[in-house]
Amino acid sequence: MALVQPVQFGKPASTASQGRSQLLASPKPRAPPRQSNGFARMQQSLVAACLATSLYRGKSTRVFKRSVRHEFASTPQETYETFVAKAEHLVKMSPLQSLYASVLGAAFVAVASASALSFSEAVGPNLLLDKLVFAVVLPVHLLLCQLCGGQLTTSNCSMLSIGVLQGKVSIKDAVRNVGIVLAGNAIGVGLILGTVWYLQVLDQSSLAVAALMAKSKCAYTFGQTFVKAFLCNWMVFVAYWLGVMSKDIKGKMTGIWTGVFLYAAVGFEHIVTNMFLLPAALMAGTHLTLADMLVKNIIPVLLGNAAASIMVAGGSFGFAFGQLLKKLKVQPLKMLNAQVHAPAVRWMSPSGAPMPAMLATP
Repeated sequence: MALVQPVQFGKPASTASQGRSQLLASPKPRAPPRQSNGFARMQQSLVAACLATSLYRGKSTRVFKRSVRHEFASTPQETYETFVAKAEHLVKMSPLQSLYASVLGAAFVAVASASALSFSEAVGPNLLLDKLVFAVVLPVHLLLCQLCGGQLTTSNCSMLSIGVLQGKVSIKDAVRNVGIVLAGNAIGVGLILGTVWYLQVLDQSSLAVAALMAKSKCAYTFGQTFVKAFLCNWMVFVAYWLGVMSKDIKGKMTGIWTGVFLYAAVGFEHIVTNMFLLPAALMAGTHLTLADMLVKNIIPVLLGNAAASIMVAGGSFGFAFGQLLKKLKVQPLKMLNAQVHAPAVRWMSPSGAPMPAMLATP
């Protein structure tokens, strides 16, 4: 049976079939959108780079200019020289300037400690979690001291030990500065303690955390507390070293946070922090007396922090980057050269004949 092709009225059959074939045919592809000149140039550059790399293997072809890389940190030797300059600056400051800077530094420590106690209220009197909260919050004080010019007994002891070793600072000036800064730290902590007590910003739950930590700090022997303080100032000096080495705030905060977090999380002893925590425990009504706190904590912690400053900052880092290494290398060589190049002594017998070396006695 033959199919009948429909015919449109008013148009020839051939014209209708042509229109039907045009409708069924696929549409013509559209022209691609015109690209911008910048994108086209970038494509040409990439094609040229690929061709050049394939033709010249082993040779890198740089299409785009590399951005200039700025130094984000000083070298260890430059950092050590910065500490020497800081030590010279500390002893040149007037007593009033040193006192003000030490009050400011202790205020930073006290405010950071009060903030940590306030956060510790959420976890309650749990010693492990309380240490963790202090480890997270406490590093802020060292960053503020470094950026705003605050001075702490621990940091000044370390810098002045380096200055004394390098011969830039006298022992008398170093002891005078440490005494002024220690007194200023006590004044700054006392001011913040009085403010906290007057404003009642720490409730009994927060003060209970301070009492628990004070009980733990005074439960060790004199030697144990001394070693804990030694290790604390070791980590504090490393944190301060990393902060001075870095040239931007992000690097300073990272380095400072690392060192302070380690000593606070373990539970090492820092003299200025304890100046705030132990009296805060007295505000909570602890059974410890002020004499107990002085004998069992404050005195051994102060001695341990000072010993770490002398042995770590002055000794260890002085051996690595300062004059101590040069002295240890030069002096033995001088003595050895003097012994090697000394004139030989020949021992003579009473008759005038030379004696064997093994028989000669002085």
